[in-house]
Amino acid sequence: MRLIKRLPSRLAATLLIGLGLAACSQVQYRAADASQPKATIPFDRTVHFQVARAFYESPPRCAFILASQGEAAKSRSGRLIEEAAARQLSFRIERVIGPDRRDRLARKLAIDPTTPKGRMRFAQATRCDTAVEIVTKGLETTFMVVWAQAKLHLAMRLVRARDGKELWRAAHVASRSEGTIPLSPVSFPIGAFSAGRFHGDQDVFPSMADDVTRRIVASLPDTRGAFRTSRRR
Repeated sequence: MRLIKRLPSRLAATLLIGLGLAACSQVQYRAADASQPKATIPFDRTVHFQVARAFYESPPRCAFILASQGEAAKSRSGRLIEEAAARQLSFRIERVIGPDRRDRLARKLAIDPTTPKGRMRFAQATRCDTAVEIVTKGLETTFMVVWAQAKLHLAMRLVRARDGKELWRAAHVASRSEGTIPLSPVSFPIGAFSAGRFHGDQDVFPSMADDVTRRIVASLPDTRGAFRTSRRR
C-alpha cells in the first residue's frame, strides 16, 4: 500500500476511473432527440444516432467517403478511419466508394468532392447518390507509467449529394487501456510493462478505428436487401 500512497492523488483517481470503466465494456445504442440540445456525456459507452425520415424515403444505393475532418484530418490516422468506415458501410449499403477509389476518380474527373458543387458533380459522374462525412472530435493518448489509455471520439453523417439533406448521423467514443494500480512493489513493474507495451503498440489505433466505425455503422439500417429484391421483380 505504501507504493500507491506515493502516487499523486490525481493520478490515482484517474487510474481508478480508467480501470473501472474498462470493466464496463457493453455498448448501448440510443436514438438522438433532435429537440434536445447536444451534450457531451463523459465516459459514455453509448452510440448516439438519428435516422432521418429522408433516409426511408430515398435510401442510399451508393455512398462515397469524403476526406475526414477534425483532429485526424490529412493524416495517416484520418486515412485509417476513412478505410475502416468504407469497410463497415459495405455491410449496410450496396455500393461504397472508399478513399483510394475516391481519390483516383477525383483526379481522373478533375473534381474536388470537398466542395458542395464538387460533391454534386462527383455524385453525378459516379452515379453515387450519398456522401459520407467523418469528423474526428477527439484523438487522445494518455501514459502514466503504470497505466496507459487511448481514446477515439468519432462522428459520421450520411448526406444526400444532390441537396445536402442529412439522412443519418451517429457518434461514439471508443477507448482502450492497459496497466494496473500498483498495490505492491511486485505489481508496479508488471503495470509499467503492460502500459508501456500498450503505449508503443502500433496496431492499437487501427483496431480502435475498426471498433468505433463498426459500432457506429451498426446503428444504420441495412438497405442492401431492398434493392436486391427490387431488381428481382
